[in-house]
Amino acid sequence: MASDALVRAFFAVELAAELRREAGDVSSALRSRVEPGIEVRWTRPEGWHVTLRFLGEFVARRLAELLVAARQSVAGLAPFELRLASAIAFPPRRARVLALDLAPHPPLAQLAGALERVAVTHGFEPETRAFKPHLTLGRVRSGQLGAREIAGVAADGVAVQTVRDIVLFRSELHSSGARYTPLERVVLGSNVHP
Repeated sequence: MASDALVRAFFAVELAAELRREAGDVSSALRSRVEPGIEVRWTRPEGWHVTLRFLGEFVARRLAELLVAARQSVAGLAPFELRLASAIAFPPRRARVLALDLAPHPPLAQLAGALERVAVTHGFEPETRAFKPHLTLGRVRSGQLGAREIAGVAADGVAVQTVRDIVLFRSELHSSGARYTPLERVVLGSNVHP
């Protein structure tokens, strides 16, 4: 990639196959509950991830410095276990996103906070919304979701993923949907001693 080329990117946790299977079951359950007249654009399983910090579009030559800073920022954060939880919809008043909550929140929030500091230090605009860890399953295009669509829908919670790294993904927008390509992995806990 040319150093003056523009890249659109974000940091995220890549989901393991076991969590993808559980998320697929929840996605199917939600699809069967959506009322006629509500149009939802469902996300594709191959694109499922947990966004920690969206960076937007920037010049590719900045990638190296961002990765160095990201490695330093997560070196003291230990790997942790991640599970899928209940289906959620937000924002609360007029839901536009169908998603899965994740557990536990604290280590994800720590990661997101560390990456937010990296982004702001390197000239990116501060994030204006509070971090809400989730896995997006669908986006409501038209119609109004009710509580019925998500009530009682949850992942089995059996699958567990040990999060040992995060990924810097490139995001390319296409008419068929976004395509995400892993650019680099950043290992957690390189400064954590047992």
